[in-house]
Amino acid sequence: TALRSTHGLRRPLLLSMERTLSQLADPDEVTRWIRDPALTSPAGIFGSPRMWVMLRMLPGFDLPNFLAGTRLAYGTVTRLMYTRDWDGLRPLVSPEMLSAMQETMDQFGGEGRRVMDVEEEDAIVVESAVLREVQVLQEQDDDESAGRRRCHMDVLITAHEKWSLFDYHEQEPVPPFDGRVRVQETTWRFEGVCVAKPGMVGAGSGDGSGAAASSGDYGDEDGTPQWTVHSIV
Repeated sequence: TALRSTHGLRRPLLLSMERTLSQLADPDEVTRWIRDPALTSPAGIFGSPRMWVMLRMLPGFDLPNFLAGTRLAYGTVTRLMYTRDWDGLRPLVSPEMLSAMQETMDQFGGEGRRVMDVEEEDAIVVESAVLREVQVLQEQDDDESAGRRRCHMDVLITAHEKWSLFDYHEQEPVPPFDGRVRVQETTWRFEGVCVAKPGMVGAGSGDGSGAAASSGDYGDEDGTPQWTVHSIV
């Protein structure tokens, strides 16, 4: 009887271990990301090991693709804000972020100031986008949601900007926002859900079969955002 009981427990335990491993990202790939300064710059003394653990919890997440998307998002979101396109911004940012942007633009208007030339191609040029921190907020362990994890990604974005802030009272641009190129560094927090494909091979596979349904791209093929700008930190 004791042997039968042990055998009965063994299969659920093995299935649980297999499922756990299948939901971990390839450790070699994550290590390459952590060692590449063009992709990551972990914050704090223990930033690297913490980031390594967090990224391993996101099977199929494609960090290079995600960062390419954040570079595009920075220019898009910034331009939409300065042109007051709130309908265009609404699906791209959190409600709190949208409210803060509207307050900023209302303040500019109240002071008799207006952003100029932001739609020029060279008004905003992103030089780099590197991952600073990862937070896995939610793990869903039920069968229907297996492999889905909601997370925050803090990305340090460095951009060269040359749009102008014109003061209608003084009838001149406001320094340093006077059309000269300046370096802008900000950390944007993106929120999204990483979804691993059913049956994907996980830890140590390295065979490319772990592509995720939400691989880290900023938007879906139909243009629906997978990630939104949660806040500026």
